[in-house]
Amino acid sequence: MKHVWLLIALLSASFLSASEASQDVRNAGIKVCAIENPVFFSRTEEGTVGFSHDILSGFAEFNDRQIEVVWLDAEKLGGPIEDFALLDSGKCDVLAMMITMTEERDELVDFSEPYFPIRGILIEPKGQHSADLDALAGKKVAVIKGVLYEQMLKQHSDIQIVYGNSPQELFELLSSGRADALAADSWTIGLLDEEYKDLSVTSSLTETQTLGFVFVEGSPLRAELDTHIRRMKGDGSFRSALVTHFGEESADLIIDALGAEWSQPAGE
Repeated sequence: MKHVWLLIALLSASFLSASEASQDVRNAGIKVCAIENPVFFSRTEEGTVGFSHDILSGFAEFNDRQIEVVWLDAEKLGGPIEDFALLDSGKCDVLAMMITMTEERDELVDFSEPYFPIRGILIEPKGQHSADLDALAGKKVAVIKGVLYEQMLKQHSDIQIVYGNSPQELFELLSSGRADALAADSWTIGLLDEEYKDLSVTSSLTETQTLGFVFVEGSPLRAELDTHIRRMKGDGSFRSALVTHFGEESADLIIDALGAEWSQPAGE
């Protein structure tokens, strides 16, 4: 009988330990690897802000958890596939670094529900409207060195390329008249409403792709975040976050680009 009670005590202790461990996991912070970006993830005197931050912090708060931001230096990163090693190393639970969803990458990691459409766009002063790059012959176009759009511009020998080191520099070049247009990712439209109301999007350079948060394969967080994003879609908070960071008009364009299902309540 003594042995029976000893066995029960040991089993009870094991069960309690496992239960406590499970609770610790649920209460643990969510480590998010991010890079500085003025619209998606950035540091201010008031704290961390941005569209991606709003989604992830809301998700963590809904589950009585907190996010722990691991700030990375964009200049020291090797590229999306190389960056996936950060998940394997345990440095972070989720990558929130504006990574485009592709079939190749999807074989290596788990992506969340798409949360933002992205494509190459031309931005010009209001009143100027170039249908495509051919219409910019003899003009100056600002771009960041090393991006896809630089290669596209180089295929047009009659376009003079002007370089900037950040989206803000590109906008300054255009706004000050040192460039006639700029080529950039569509997320930069968030800067138009905030700082550069004299500029507007005039045409697309590429097909639309989507951004997703990235998890190690099999992470239970992925399914939980997907549920949260769908919940935001259904209760209107997803659009509200878009409006906050991109403005009313841009928010509707973004939702349209994500697909008709994003305009429907969850479950339909």
